[in-house]
Amino acid sequence: MGNGFLARHLRSLAGRHGGTLVLAAGVSWAAHTSPADFAREAALVEEKIAACLASGERLVFFSTASTGM
Repeated sequence: MGNGFLARHLRSLAGRHGGTLVLAAGVSWAAHTSPADFAREAALVEEKIAACLASGERLVFFSTASTGM
């Protein structure tokens, strides 16, 4: 799940790992580091955690901390 570089390249592997949700998300543009941007991403991650707990799926989460570096 996601639209960035990593998500696009992992999409071709989706059928090989049933029961797994890969979430490649985050605030990816350094110019957009407002609290609202981070809150939106945190809400998405929390939503997917809850969904995976409910369904029994495994969640693999990729993010980056390079925005502030």
